[in-house]
Amino acid sequence: MLQDEGFQVEALKTALTEEELLVKIKGLHILGIRSKTQVSKKVIEASDKLLAMACFCIGTDQIDLNAAQEKGIPVFNAPFANTRSVAELIIGNIVGLSRKIGDCTAAMHRGAWFKQA
Repeated sequence: MLQDEGFQVEALKTALTEEELLVKIKGLHILGIRSKTQVSKKVIEASDKLLAMACFCIGTDQIDLNAAQEKGIPVFNAPFANTRSVAELIIGNIVGLSRKIGDCTAAMHRGAWFKQA
């Protein structure tokens, strides 16, 4: 969606070290992180265009909030980002338990097949 509007978006699969962040932070406008990425004062001070930082996890402990405040960079989080996924998992588990999928799977592995309508 953002790319369609002309923004450059880079999604990484793993957390960056401080040294890697120091390189990536140059020219970056928005930084979104997950729980394993740590944004130190050194990284924040090295930023030259950073407008905001987002933590897509619970809390903002991964970011030096004092350094961000000193530089006027707002930090926000999305504590309920995984709520839908958890709800879907719970509903799936309820369906699985009500249909006795675990028991039926174990029986099938023992060679039994109980056809139920």
